[in-house]
Amino acid sequence: MVNSTIVIPAHELNTKLEKSINSILSQIEDEDEIILISNNNKELAIHINDKYPIINVFLTDYKHFGAGLCRNIGAKFAQCEQLIFIDSDVVLPTGGIQTFKENYQPECILMPTIECWDENDNLLEKDKRFYAYLDSVKGFILSGGHQVSNMVWGTCFSMSKKVYWDLGGIDTQFYGLPCEEGDLAKRFETKYNNFMFIPTIVKHLGETQ
Repeated sequence: MVNSTIVIPAHELNTKLEKSINSILSQIEDEDEIILISNNNKELAIHINDKYPIINVFLTDYKHFGAGLCRNIGAKFAQCEQLIFIDSDVVLPTGGIQTFKENYQPECILMPTIECWDENDNLLEKDKRFYAYLDSVKGFILSGGHQVSNMVWGTCFSMSKKVYWDLGGIDTQFYGLPCEEGDLAKRFETKYNNFMFIPTIVKHLGETQ
């Protein structure tokens, strides 16, 4: 089975990040790796390095370049074939990484269902309705009735390292902008056009923006 590098962009030390890391550590295998990129936060980098020595920590000095720069750094240093991008406020379910691995294809973007929860483990009602709508249109989207690239959320997705860099990674002109991953997905759609919703649900701790 494919080995995976989990890439986590992070700029703040909080309980959401701790929950995210713990959900990942509980299910990685020896051949997998975790890369956390601390976005201009030295205290965060030191804390993670001390508490979780298994995690490879990188520190950037570019405060306003956002998750895109962090994802490019993580992908650059990744040693594994599969990249799994996870935001620092996302909690993976048990077996989530296994599901990413089982569904891995070298030229495919994998997308889980993303539900928004608060920190008291309550599903946020407005997002519950929103994602129910997404579920209802998945079949229509994958049948070609809509550009599926619009459904790729930076919150959590996976693709091969080779294809990521074949596309040039996140375009530097979009660093820090909401369209970072959308632009990557559009380029992927043009060249490969192979997207898959996988049968796992991840928790995003907070509301959508």
